[in-house]
Amino acid sequence: MYLVSVRLAGSRVGAAAEAGALTEAVWREAGEDDLLSHVYAQPGGPGLELVLFLRAERIEAAEQVAGELVRRGVVAEGLPFTVTHCAVDLLLPDFEGRL
Repeated sequence: MYLVSVRLAGSRVGAAAEAGALTEAVWREAGEDDLLSHVYAQPGGPGLELVLFLRAERIEAAEQVAGELVRRGVVAEGLPFTVTHCAVDLLLPDFEGRL
């Protein structure tokens, strides 16, 4: 499992309502093959910040799926934000065992 950090930039500060709407949109966009376990979004500076937990086998796959899900969610909600960061920022040994 990987925790992927995603940052969105925009021309204004993201609101809590937009964070909630984007969280719901990411869940709607996710299919079984995306292996999404959890998503959390919050306002952050001029945009939004998200974390997604993905049960991917490879870090590259987790980052790719997270980016695609968030981009699709942004489009579905018509939000004025773009993805500026999408990466696994921290690797913890035995991460799943600690949950």
